[in-house]
Amino acid sequence: MMCIESVAAYHQSNYAGFSYLLRTSFDQALNSFEDQTISLLHIDGLHTYEAVSHDFYSWYPKVRPGGVILLHDIATRHNDFGVWRLWDDLQRDFPTFAFHHGYGLGVLQKPGGPIGDDLVSELIRMDAERQNTVRRYYALCGTHLSGAAQSQASHMAVRLYCPDLSGYSEDRSVFAHVRLNAWQQVHLRVRSAVSPGRLRLDPGDSPGMFEISELAIISAGQTEPLWSLDPAAADDLDSGGTAVRIRNDQFLTIVSDGDDPQILLPETPAAPDGICVRVLMRAKTGLAVVSAHFRSFAEEQRERLTDVDNRLQQVKAQATHYENLLKEERERAKDLDNWLIEEKSQAKHLEGMLEEV
Repeated sequence: MMCIESVAAYHQSNYAGFSYLLRTSFDQALNSFEDQTISLLHIDGLHTYEAVSHDFYSWYPKVRPGGVILLHDIATRHNDFGVWRLWDDLQRDFPTFAFHHGYGLGVLQKPGGPIGDDLVSELIRMDAERQNTVRRYYALCGTHLSGAAQSQASHMAVRLYCPDLSGYSEDRSVFAHVRLNAWQQVHLRVRSAVSPGRLRLDPGDSPGMFEISELAIISAGQTEPLWSLDPAAADDLDSGGTAVRIRNDQFLTIVSDGDDPQILLPETPAAPDGICVRVLMRAKTGLAVVSAHFRSFAEEQRERLTDVDNRLQQVKAQATHYENLLKEERERAKDLDNWLIEEKSQAKHLEGMLEEV
């Protein structure tokens, strides 16, 4: 996650010849632009339905006819995200195209411009089959670029969300950066009052594997935790988003093939003075890590199945052996029955002879 100074420095080095940055809110920036002067507008602010609708309709007059408006997060439907609702509304009234990978990106072209052969116009006019081909191509390119960026990264963000009646929001979250491929302890401190409910820990923001050996919830000013992790019996935790929990008696192990892994912590009481979540974890990122883990997991399962199959064959062999023994005993019992019948017959014959004598 780049800081403001890093963004400004990068911009100055690469784009200062034709652009400049404004550090201001969406509403405050409106007066800096005349109507119908913007060719490309990207909206990615507060994600509630009310907020994103306000941003869209406030800035729409600033876009020239034929201009393009991008809406991020149209595929995100959890918590208070409402961009998808606005996008459903807009698709009925405007020419649009949607990318579905990642968090989703909506592409809208403002009517009234000349009909051209630009990329956006072509995307909108394509038939459904060609549109899906384009989507797959961009999804593959995105995965490649994301993987390349992750392979060069040295840190990633761990974020803690506090609940309220509307769910989870970045406005009620804190985060810390952790080094990759190394065990590190972090303290995520919320210094304001926390409502009762389930805290949510997002152990990373990209595909990868996350191992947690210590995890504790502590009220501000206290030393004894309200709750602490037992990796071998962590049934009071739930995984969400793109997280898949892997059973492990040593660590809480989470594997994610996307950039939204979530861990829902146990229910905690209200904390009027704030709360701290202490985590000792190791993060390994990249789809290659995920693939390697699942290959290893699949190999372990194959070995276990092979072992179970071998044991089953042994049991079957033993069962066959005992069935043969039982068959032999039954044959012996049958022979004994026949011998007993013959003995009884002979005894009866002798009794008859004695009576005649």
